Amino acid sequence: MGVWVRWAGAVAAAGLTVGLVTAWGGRPPDDPPKPPAAKEPPKEVAKGVEPAAKAPAPGRPRMTERVEIPWGDQIAGWSADGNWLAVAGENGVTFYDAHELTPRGGLETGKSPTVLGFLADEPVLVTYKAGAGRINREEVLQFWPPAKRLDGTIRPAPFGRTRLHDVGRPIALLDGGKAVLTVDTVYRRDPAAPPGSHPTVAGHVWRVVDAATGEVVREAARSEPLRHFVQAPSPDGKALAVLAMGPEAVRLENWDLTTGKRRWAKDLISLAGGRADTVYLSPPVFSPDGATLAVEVPRPLKPAADAGRPEGDARPEPVYDGSELRLFAAADGTERGRPAEQAAHRNTPFQFSHDGRLLRGRRAGLRDESLSIWDARGGRLVKGWDTFATAAFAPDRPVLAILEDTWYQDGNNRVKQAVLALWDVSDLVK
Repeated sequence: MGVWVRWAGAVAAAGLTVGLVTAWGGRPPDDPPKPPAAKEPPKEVAKGVEPAAKAPAPGRPRMTERVEIPWGDQIAGWSADGNWLAVAGENGVTFYDAHELTPRGGLETGKSPTVLGFLADEPVLVTYKAGAGRINREEVLQFWPPAKRLDGTIRPAPFGRTRLHDVGRPIALLDGGKAVLTVDTVYRRDPAAPPGSHPTVAGHVWRVVDAATGEVVREAARSEPLRHFVQAPSPDGKALAVLAMGPEAVRLENWDLTTGKRRWAKDLISLAGGRADTVYLSPPVFSPDGATLAVEVPRPLKPAADAGRPEGDARPEPVYDGSELRLFAAADGTERGRPAEQAAHRNTPFQFSHDGRLLRGRRAGLRDESLSIWDARGGRLVKGWDTFATAAFAPDRPVLAILEDTWYQDGNNRVKQAVLALWDVSDLVK
């Protein structure tokens, strides 16, 4: 759930110089009149975003808690009430008090657990586990003891399990954990194909599955196959945003999960004449009210010779020049704006703050990355950290948890170290 981010350079705004000429008539006065104050240079504004009138400068975030933890862990998520923070490691999950960062116990979930999230009514963690095999493998949802009952102990087994039978891969919890969203690919075998040939992709289906019984409640099916796609449900679980690479274009779609019908589709960029392997897709991100979508959109084509290709790469096909971050209305796909000071290569959205005022993402150059925060309403970049880290906003307050892996040199030894910290970001947007 966490994501890896580093620093990218900012873009400076250009200024204007205003010349002033003063003419006097008759005898000059004892004190010549003062020239009028120079006009402020125009501000660089995000395209399509209306700047707030006399918006105050962003304040500074403040670190409130800090603790060293095992290297290589990642933030797995916050409980719905904001009191618990889960950190996933190689063989399990550790719970921390989300106000003091005191470790409260852990779960032996097995190697590299797939963490889906917490239930809404109590801090019960839900994970997904798939056994070996392609036909006879066991797929289960696992429900672990509430964090508040661990009391510093380690629990080796879940208290509840739900078996899933051929419903697809779980990707998110819905309705406070009462349901789970899964995605599956539909294959079709051509009767006229030679013996031993592989089936072809015929489409894709998203299913809403009862988390207690494993039964399918409803589904949305797409009959057209896609080369690659990513998706994300809305906070209320009623809509699904799909960013898809089709045969001709990268397309943004909005699906109604209550009816299984597609509401609208919008082509973002053509794939004709270019190399599809240079197109970056990351899951779209809904704002907390479900009204806005933040999307990583591939930039237009540029010649391969100008795209930073290694010497000796003679492939003539043009490539896509990284990506940019855009905001769209979830209701109809209308573009709402493009945040300012985006990086030269990739700009990826990850999460809105609890009130929708801040947008956390990543800016990446060809050799550097940054953890970045934008004002989601005005489009300004209000903070950037030059770091390699995962992060997550609290669900109930302006607090950002940052988990940073780093190292230092101790003589001839390189010592790995990880630090988990809580940052108060309330002053970034006034």
